[in-house]
Amino acid sequence: NTNDETAFYLERSTNGLTNWTAIGNIRANATKYWVTDLTCNSTSYYRVRALRADGQFSNASNILTVTTQPCSQPAPRAFLVNSTSDSSDGTCTIQNCTLREAITEANANTGSNIIVFNLTGNAPYTIQPLLPLPLITSPMTIDGTSQPGYTAAPLIIVNGDLVPPAQPGTEPTRVGINITGGGTTVSGLVINGWDYGGVSIMNSGGNVIKGNYIGTDATGNTAVPNLNGVIIYESSNNVIGGETVAAHNVISGNMDDGVKIIGTSEQNLVSGNSIFANGHLGIDLGTYRSEIGDML
Repeated sequence: NTNDETAFYLERSTNGLTNWTAIGNIRANATKYWVTDLTCNSTSYYRVRALRADGQFSNASNILTVTTQPCSQPAPRAFLVNSTSDSSDGTCTIQNCTLREAITEANANTGSNIIVFNLTGNAPYTIQPLLPLPLITSPMTIDGTSQPGYTAAPLIIVNGDLVPPAQPGTEPTRVGINITGGGTTVSGLVINGWDYGGVSIMNSGGNVIKGNYIGTDATGNTAVPNLNGVIIYESSNNVIGGETVAAHNVISGNMDDGVKIIGTSEQNLVSGNSIFANGHLGIDLGTYRSEIGDML
């Protein structure tokens, strides 16, 4: 009940009465926060207090009771990326979690997990891996739209400029988001500067790529090219874009194709995107020899 808050503090208790512990410092005007250290078959109690401009706390909010799933069913987890660095100590924690660590842990955890973001500082936020990010081998969602401040355009850049290039005489292999496990959704990212592809989908299908800028900067207007925007190799039933405005990708500025479909890849839907100003084709259907140029 205050209108001059500078931050919010999320507090948790195991009994809803005593021993309230602050587990999150949330910026003013934020509307959501991901709690990532929950355990199965447990009940916790949460409340929020606002830190006012005068340095005093408001009264606590009403208490929210949360009970998690029974342990007999492996529960999907949320992994909260809160660092733009590329370090990895093997653990994604509330104190420090990089995108590399989040993908590694999501691959290892049973269930369809979600990777969300709470990066601090001034947008856009740039993640520059020093080596290719891990292959995505398990179903997961990488949700750039979860970043506080997101409205309609991506705020998080995954850029490949610092990844060492392929050796002379060899094919380029650097890919921004590299999916092999199927059932994965990637949304709300800027993916640029990769010498083979912004996104690669190989073998397992059922993936969705939506609401991303692939081959541009964070404005969607200036080219920061990948070699190809999206590559689909021997994979079927994927969706690039979608029917809603929020699902549309901007795929532009890439040196070769905007979307390259290779091999016996069938029933892939490329719909509603802005695909333009790529070096070769907007959509290349490859071995089927049906090629569609840039579409606006």
